[in-house]
Amino acid sequence: FFKQKTAYEICACLVGSEMCIRDREYTCFEAYDENVYLGTKTGDLLHYFEIERHNYMLVSQTKLDDELDHPITKIILLPHIERALVLCNSILVVFLLPEFAPAPNTPKFKGVADVTIRNYSSQFKCYKFYAMKEDSIKLLKISSHGINVAQTFDYKLVKKACSYHYTLMTAKLNNYEIINLRDSTVTPLFQISESEAPLKPIITKFNEGEFLVTTGGGSETDSSIVFVVNSDGEISHGTMVLDEYPEEVIVEYPYVLITFGSNRLEVYKVCLLYTSDAADEARSVDLGGRRIIK
Repeated sequence: FFKQKTAYEICACLVGSEMCIRDREYTCFEAYDENVYLGTKTGDLLHYFEIERHNYMLVSQTKLDDELDHPITKIILLPHIERALVLCNSILVVFLLPEFAPAPNTPKFKGVADVTIRNYSSQFKCYKFYAMKEDSIKLLKISSHGINVAQTFDYKLVKKACSYHYTLMTAKLNNYEIINLRDSTVTPLFQISESEAPLKPIITKFNEGEFLVTTGGGSETDSSIVFVVNSDGEISHGTMVLDEYPEEVIVEYPYVLITFGSNRLEVYKVCLLYTSDAADEARSVDLGGRRIIK
């Protein structure tokens, strides 16, 4: 139901394909033209190519470390410069596109908990992105010619983040926080777990200047609440209650895909509800139209 080809519908095709490696647990995926890139729980990187509609060929299978089985945490594509960022075992590696091989003569960055893209400059043909480290947040600049650290911010222990220009929605210890890097302000929000259970923080971009986050109870089987928060730290839309804590939330606006550890997928469509007073043009969001896939 998406207008453009996305990794979601490509992976749906792969599941039914004889070329799909079935004995693996996948952790992340991305798509670029006719290519699809998959990361696995055991640290494998798979590159498929669509040779004809719904028919994919395995082009390559690589592993960042042959001796370890750490999961691939994140794959971020940088199509304007034909590069990709791959995060595994807190090590950030730059890959070439579309061949999906490590970029030669390019440094690796260790101790990275998470990365999030800030922007792309068409004038300078480069991306800027934030890397979360235990002792700081780094702003890095990457182009087809190389990668370097542009700025360092003194914020510690951030383990996950999503950016909107100079604003970061972050997870630090058991709390969500909004960090404004331009004026150095920090806005505390709410806890990830109300009992400090080790729940994985979930942060994703919802819409322009808005983030979607999830809070939970004492375990993954307890109910959880989904919030949409703007860059000022204010809850900007209605909340949604889930019967358990999600494994992952993906927003492909106006659709929200939520996966759970019980191999369950729920798909929601964002509906705009207008108030009876048309003059104020106030709006709220209803995540309706649920479709459950087991």
